[in-house]
Amino acid sequence: MSDLMREKGQKDYEKPGKHGSEEKTKVPPKGYRGILEWKDNIPVGDWAVRFNNLIGCLIRDPRSINISHNFEEQEFKCIKKIWEKLMDHYCLEDNLESWDYVIPKMAKLIQGWKSDLKKRYFTNLSTSDLKKRYFTNLSTDWKRIYELDKRVPPFNWMTLIIEWEGEKKVDYF
Repeated sequence: MSDLMREKGQKDYEKPGKHGSEEKTKVPPKGYRGILEWKDNIPVGDWAVRFNNLIGCLIRDPRSINISHNFEEQEFKCIKKIWEKLMDHYCLEDNLESWDYVIPKMAKLIQGWKSDLKKRYFTNLSTSDLKKRYFTNLSTDWKRIYELDKRVPPFNWMTLIIEWEGEKKVDYF
C-alpha cells in the first residue's frame, strides 16, 4: 500500500533530511511526553535524537537566547524557559542528572551556532583585501547586514559583526 501511495506522489512517511527549526517535528504527539533512556548521563533510545534536536531548535529561537552573548552571559530566565519547554515534552525528572547533560549541551550549541554564523555570513578577508576595502569601497558591509540569518535579530547581528571585526587585529599600513 505504501509503495502505491509513493508512486502516486502521496507521502505516508516522514520526509528524510533536516527539518530546520520546525519545533513540531522534534516533540512527541500532543498530549504525550517522550521517555528518554539514560546511559552514563547521555540520552539514548527512540527519542534521544529528537530531544537533542529540540535543544538545538530552542537555542536558535530568538525569543529564548540572545546570540550576541555567550552562554555564561545569558539571563537565567531564558535558560529556565528552555528547560521548562523541554520538561513539557520529555520526562526529565526520571534522571536527576539530566540538568547536568542539558546545560553543557546548550552551552556547546550556542558556541557552535555562533561559529556557524561567523563562517557562513561573516566574510573573512585577507590583509590585502582589507586594505583595498578601506581605501576604495565598502561593498561587503551591506552584504553582511542584508544576508543575515532570519533567526538573529538585527541588533544582535550588528553586535556580532562589531565583535568579530574587533577580533581582526590587522595593521592597515
